[in-house]
Amino acid sequence: MSQEKKSPTGRVTPSEPNLQNILIRTPEGTAIRRALIEDYDKFNAYWIKKLLETWSR
Repeated sequence: MSQEKKSPTGRVTPSEPNLQNILIRTPEGTAIRRALIEDYDKFNAYWIKKLLETWSR
């Protein structure tokens, strides 16, 4: 179980960040994800497909 703590801004943050905590909306976040995921484009295609399948139900 991960522990949560409050950040200086008052938001609750995980003590052990993971890929989901890395913002994708910034060039820096995209670069970090690209560095951490071996086949980034294949990874994105998989999750887009999963989202579309979920939304079409």
